[in-house]
Amino acid sequence: MPENFVNISKFLLIFLFAFASCQTQTEKDTILLKQDAQANAELSRVNQMMASGQYLMKKDMDALQQIREKYPHAPVARQILQAALIKREDWQTAADFINQVPDSERTYEEKKNLANIYLKLGRYEDTLQTVKPLRGQHPANAELISTESSALFYLGKYEEAGQLLDQIWNEIVGAKRTDEMTMRGMIYFYAKDYPKAVETLNKVIEFNPNNVAAYN
Repeated sequence: MPENFVNISKFLLIFLFAFASCQTQTEKDTILLKQDAQANAELSRVNQMMASGQYLMKKDMDALQQIREKYPHAPVARQILQAALIKREDWQTAADFINQVPDSERTYEEKKNLANIYLKLGRYEDTLQTVKPLRGQHPANAELISTESSALFYLGKYEEAGQLLDQIWNEIVGAKRTDEMTMRGMIYFYAKDYPKAVETLNKVIEFNPNNVAAYN
């Protein structure tokens, strides 16, 4: 075998070893997961179930957990399991799961999800601490404004909550988002602005006649 060929082969081996060493664990797990046909089929199956509104059984969650344990650094495995926990409304487990990820590695969606999960759990101060940095980056984002205003409302900070809702009021009414509209009506009520409270809550009833809170 020519000496030049041997040297080139050695060089290639060294290069490949160095390249493999430079790969992050995330990259390695992502590549390995892509090569795992069975795991990909399972992820796709569960994704389709969630998209069609089907209830996820324990066996489905166990399958996702096994994939997550096998490829702990693959983002797609983490994100689908997280989405499944949220779909099942397993709020505490979902919060614990996201909190296992270092803050510096969390995606925007994970941080937004965590804020909403804290809101579901009644952890309103934690909601504010999580959502405010996101609002700093996306000050006009209606979903973030809604989350922050809801936390403020449940903490009894009605004026602040109302000011935030007013920033996106046209969008709220245009989308017929009766939960936020009911909250705004109640804020008017607590501020003793009864005409505005009645006007707002009547609009809620117009959009959703079955809204019990608006009648009260």
